[in-house]
Amino acid sequence: MTKPLFIALEGIDGSGKSTQAKLLYENCIATSVSTHLTCEPTYHAIGKNIRQILMGEWQADIRTVAALFVADRIDHIVHPEYGMQKYLSVGEWVISDRYYFSSYAYQGAHCDLDWVIDINKICAELLAPTCTFYIDIEPELALERIKKRKGNREIYESLENLKLVRKTYQLAIDKLKKTEHVKIINGNQSEQAIAAEIWTQLQLLMKS
Repeated sequence: MTKPLFIALEGIDGSGKSTQAKLLYENCIATSVSTHLTCEPTYHAIGKNIRQILMGEWQADIRTVAALFVADRIDHIVHPEYGMQKYLSVGEWVISDRYYFSSYAYQGAHCDLDWVIDINKICAELLAPTCTFYIDIEPELALERIKKRKGNREIYESLENLKLVRKTYQLAIDKLKKTEHVKIINGNQSEQAIAAEIWTQLQLLMKS
């Protein structure tokens, strides 16, 4: 496979997906693959507003949040300086810690899932992941990890919501299984075991 890969890492808060995105990036660099690591929401103008909402600094309707994520995502894809398409166009792989399945799960858990999928269609058309790794973990274990973190918790980080978001992830993955390449990874394993499984799956993907 000569085309550069675009890999998205997904999972509920506390699933370890950010750690796995970094480990995957390090593995790629160690094997001399030029790779760009990024995340959503971004740290650019729109993404910063979203982060303020997630931290409870100001309130917004869930549909407003969903729309902001779409705006941030489009900018993340097409911006001439930091857009993901820019990196892919010069042959770099891209790894993103969260992408549109996060919108499906987090906003789709609190408003119409089909509507959230529909408003993100432009993002899927602009740039669909080569593969999405969804790290599936028990919400109780995820919450234990969240509690150990330093700093303030986000508005979505409650056991009730983690359960709902996990269920919505599963609904979205099943709904889009014919059009999206999603690999479900057991997140209840050790960090090293998860990383090894993702790397193995990636090697198989490269051979396909």
